[in-house]
Amino acid sequence: MLFYGVSVLFYLNILKVVATGVRFVDGGYDNILVAIHDQIKQPRDCNDVLNTLEASFHNLSTSLYRASDNRAFLRSVTILLPRSWNLPACNRRLGRNYGESYSKADFRVVQNPGVLLDSVFTQQSAGCGQNGDYVNIPFKIFGGKSESNERYGNLGKTLLHEWAKYRYGVFDEFGYPNDPLYPAWFRDNDQVSHTGCSNVPVVGTILNGCDPKNRDCQFKPSMENNSDVRTSLMYMHFLPNATEFCDSTTHKDLPPTKHNILCQGRSTKDVIFSHPDFSTSFDSVFTNVSFTYKQPRSARYVLALDSSSSMEEKENWKFVRVGLRRFLLRDMPNGTEVGLVSFSTKASALTNAAIPLSNEVVREQVISKIPDFPDSKPEKCFYCAVEEAIKIFESSGTALGNTIIVITTGINDSDISSALVLAKSKRVKISIISYAGNPEGLGYIASETGGIYSVIPEKSIGSRSHLSMLIQLGDSLLRILNHHQIEGTEEAGFNPILIHEAEYPGPETRRIVNGTFSTDHSLGETTFSLYFYSRDKPGIRRLWLTAPDGTVSEGRTEEPMASLYFSSIKPITMAGTWRYSFEQEPIEYQSHYVKVTSRRKQSTPPITSQLRFSNDVTSMGNSNTPVVIYAVVKYGEMPIIDASAYVTVSYEESNHTKEEYVQLLDNGKGDPDITANDGIYSRYFIPPTGGEKDYKLTLFVSDNSGKAYSIRTQVRRFARALTVEPELSMCCGSIISVPQEMREYIGSFQRMTEAAPLRIDASGKDEYPPSRITDLRVEVDGNTVSLTWSAPGGDFDSGKAYSYEIRYSTSSSDLRSNFQSGMPISIYDSPLDYESPSYFEFSFDKYDDIFYFAICAFDANGQHGDVSNLVSVYIPAPPTTTTSTETPSTIAPAAQAQGLSFAAMSGIAAGAFLALVLIILACCSVIYKRKRTNKDSAYKSPNLYGKSVSSGIINPSLKEPEKLLRAGNDENDGKSLSVIYAENMASNPPVHWSASQLLAEHERRQSPFIGHQNYRAYEGNNNPNAQQYYPGLTPDTNSSVYNGYYHNAPTLPFPSQGERYSPYARGSSPPSDSVHSGNSDGRMLPNDYDTSVEYSQNSVKVPPPTLPKPVRPVTAQQPSTLQGSFTSLVSDKKKRNITQV
Repeated sequence: MLFYGVSVLFYLNILKVVATGVRFVDGGYDNILVAIHDQIKQPRDCNDVLNTLEASFHNLSTSLYRASDNRAFLRSVTILLPRSWNLPACNRRLGRNYGESYSKADFRVVQNPGVLLDSVFTQQSAGCGQNGDYVNIPFKIFGGKSESNERYGNLGKTLLHEWAKYRYGVFDEFGYPNDPLYPAWFRDNDQVSHTGCSNVPVVGTILNGCDPKNRDCQFKPSMENNSDVRTSLMYMHFLPNATEFCDSTTHKDLPPTKHNILCQGRSTKDVIFSHPDFSTSFDSVFTNVSFTYKQPRSARYVLALDSSSSMEEKENWKFVRVGLRRFLLRDMPNGTEVGLVSFSTKASALTNAAIPLSNEVVREQVISKIPDFPDSKPEKCFYCAVEEAIKIFESSGTALGNTIIVITTGINDSDISSALVLAKSKRVKISIISYAGNPEGLGYIASETGGIYSVIPEKSIGSRSHLSMLIQLGDSLLRILNHHQIEGTEEAGFNPILIHEAEYPGPETRRIVNGTFSTDHSLGETTFSLYFYSRDKPGIRRLWLTAPDGTVSEGRTEEPMASLYFSSIKPITMAGTWRYSFEQEPIEYQSHYVKVTSRRKQSTPPITSQLRFSNDVTSMGNSNTPVVIYAVVKYGEMPIIDASAYVTVSYEESNHTKEEYVQLLDNGKGDPDITANDGIYSRYFIPPTGGEKDYKLTLFVSDNSGKAYSIRTQVRRFARALTVEPELSMCCGSIISVPQEMREYIGSFQRMTEAAPLRIDASGKDEYPPSRITDLRVEVDGNTVSLTWSAPGGDFDSGKAYSYEIRYSTSSSDLRSNFQSGMPISIYDSPLDYESPSYFEFSFDKYDDIFYFAICAFDANGQHGDVSNLVSVYIPAPPTTTTSTETPSTIAPAAQAQGLSFAAMSGIAAGAFLALVLIILACCSVIYKRKRTNKDSAYKSPNLYGKSVSSGIINPSLKEPEKLLRAGNDENDGKSLSVIYAENMASNPPVHWSASQLLAEHERRQSPFIGHQNYRAYEGNNNPNAQQYYPGLTPDTNSSVYNGYYHNAPTLPFPSQGERYSPYARGSSPPSDSVHSGNSDGRMLPNDYDTSVEYSQNSVKVPPPTLPKPVRPVTAQQPSTLQGSFTSLVSDKKKRNITQV
């Protein structure tokens, strides 16, 4: 698929991902909007609640000022309170509302914060350096100061943690339990460490005696013993002295944090200071935050209609009048205030003020003000129209925050700048529909004033306009209405929801047309409409509907002929799948359209879908910047998971309409989808053909044959920002995992959302590169290294790549920044389709150093994607070959002379042969059982106390394992770390083991702790059930991981970089720069792990007894060549015995 130099001539109507209202001037942020959900009731102590809220944002500002090196702070914050609150009771004054609403807020305060119950979190749908969607705050944290401090520490720093994600596009610098991409623990050279970024190791406790190799192991930092921890605010921001972001001097690029993977190892401070806010900002003068309180008010509109002679062409004016009639009569909610203006050479007010639409009589009166015919003059004064609309607003209040909806065929360039200055000075919003004309410059006006922009290109048959223009006009008006909707007002929630829309071209002969649509329990009044072109000859003979229960109703309402549509007589109220049928007569060059809209029930959370894009296409110009399509699907505040979401891309080619489908994905691969199961479905937009064309994008969302579900409330708590309470289930790394008992299946539903046509000049010859691989994993078996990953697309996430290139280096930073500087492993030219599991295995003979591996995908023209995440491998050199000299035995002369009889010699030979057979069978049995154990546990997290705790082969050279028992009662909270010690294995001479010894040792190892005679409790002077732990810090005594148990050793058996030999090899997995263990002769040896446990001075340590050590195989070391093979993951693999961390 080709990537074309994109020249956007028509501008796309988008719901921006960025925070459009916030302004950054002279180091201070203005217009930050904090909105409290309208369903939250006013608390009795609302003054105290608002004082706490203000104090939190004051702390956020001071923390930001310090962390940004005195370059940024908060200057002004607007707090939008529910309309039901009584402000005098809260000791606050009410300011003027400029159109602020909950859906446009930077911080949303909610009663039930959705998937992350009781937690502060930021919804992020875009990549590194891109703004987030919003920050979610539970209301309860402002009501209980002690509770919020216990959970989050300083609440201001918690808000700063989220603000950094929302404004600057950084991500969390910690791992998540059980996450496949961003694990909570990783192997870092000579120890297993807690995933994070800090200037010094963090002191804390591993809860419940957990083995950090378990994916769900929890680490609780000490609030008293971490006074030297200054970084990072994106890691453990709640620690008392954590006040800075990690910079180049303190950042650790190897831990598999979400930030490291998505920002490719850059420090958080580097990403933050790369934001446009800091392009010219230097030291600023700090001022305290000022707060303004507002409440929502009803939306007010003025419709400004272009009545110049250009509207006389074809049937432009006819369709505009019909479209506005439907909009004013059926679509605008009760209570909405509307005024009318027409303009050509001058502007005329068609209504004296904005009139509330209270009933159908009033609506008809407003509709009657629309002129029957346009003006005959070609000139038009857009400035005059804006000026007249402002007068209508100010005749009954203020123009501030109100909306002008303009329908025009085009505007003179000289008129745009003056009208824009006037609109900005009065702070009015302008949304524009370009109807069958020149759209040049209109998108800029909408973008600058906070409106949206739609384009309806001309489509006609001779002198007649095609009915599709009327349908598009109605859809554009609905988009504008939804964009400017103000939550918390009386009319909020009553905007029409588009359920179904279909075109049926006129047939050559009479036919019966059939179709279906679905309604659901969240919908109330539903309207079925069938549009036709001719009032005199509609081309429809019969119309009937079949309800979900099988009931058939036939007939239609006789709408006024000016409406150009029929509706069904029987109300549509039953939830389920409806079928419609009508008898269609031949019509020339036109089509019939079915359109189904509904309104939500106020008593039920709404099912909503939004279509938006990654960047503001109105400012793209000629650009190779890719566009990402996002569909946000929610049930109230909750995500809808496992829905079907796809976009149809329709365009004209050779006088025919063509359609292509783009299936959107919620897979959390990171490019482009950030988090799986968050209800945000995404995909790159690839122009399907060359040349200049208009593309119409339409989103369709459904229940995916009953599979779609949301998340039950009041069942389980999640935490997003890392809290002082690690017992909370952490959410959300690469995926939101929802247990079955928390799932609430939605049932049958469907939604439809349209974007305005997008015109792209795809005349260039550049190409889209493949997407980035973010889930590279590694396993090591002796000298065999196995890499696995999900296949990228050839054009971002579409198709498949042409080839892969795998390289390695001893420098992780060099491999990231200059991939070609790495040593190549292989180039493979048969990649699989996007998302297919892929696998590559090769022999690697580099020893005694840590090597970092990465992969990059290429397309057929040499375009390459970004470098993948890094994984690392360490393989120790095999032992040198030795020659043993046998000492001749001394035999007594009598025995030599006597000799043995033939029968005796035959018996001895038979007995020796039988013994040899038994030994071989015993050895085979042991090897087979251990291979099977390795295979069964290859992808299982080890269990500290279970039998199948290791994915490696037992090494009998280790000394007897000794369990560290908990001091005190076993029925306590179990906050202890079990550690087992072993001597340095390399210090013992090789010893031959008999088959019986091997079998006995194997049976004993199946239950290594039962009845062991050398158990000894290690007692401490403090809490007997918890021990201090320093992730990543090496203590005086060291340890290694042996078959999932921990063994102390007097010296490190796992060498640091540069040491010559240790019998351990290791490779990173899951996708991170962590390290795993295996040895070069094919046997599994202990994964080294430095537990960094601080013991009390009274601890007693007794070394376990020494076990015999087998003879190590002696092999001639030969130079090996790098050989590899690619397969799908469904293919057979070689044995793997690497325990994943």
